[in-house]
Amino acid sequence: MLLKYLSEHEEKLGHVVHQFEVTGNEHALNTWCYEYLNKHPIVQHHDCDAPFSQLSTREIMQVIIDQHKQVIDLYRYLHERADIPSAKELMETLKSFEEHEIMQMVQSANRLEDL
Repeated sequence: MLLKYLSEHEEKLGHVVHQFEVTGNEHALNTWCYEYLNKHPIVQHHDCDAPFSQLSTREIMQVIIDQHKQVIDLYRYLHERADIPSAKELMETLKSFEEHEIMQMVQSANRLEDL
């Protein structure tokens, strides 16, 4: 149940990011992302080596939380680099959306675990 729930949330987040790709300045975004990732490489959680089906609910949520925190940090960086108000607003919106979604996922996962 948890994996299905997380999959639905990730799909929703993917749609939001795709909308940004359609409306954003792709060249600037790619440049800033490469720059950020060169300085701050993605850190894989040690549990990423095991399939989620072999992890506990708590371990799965820790992996998801770690990954989302890294995405939020990227959005913060992109927000700081944006030079036009609409791009800054979009990055702030994405960051806020991501923060809200992670809180909702954690809360829902805790409820599922209580079942």
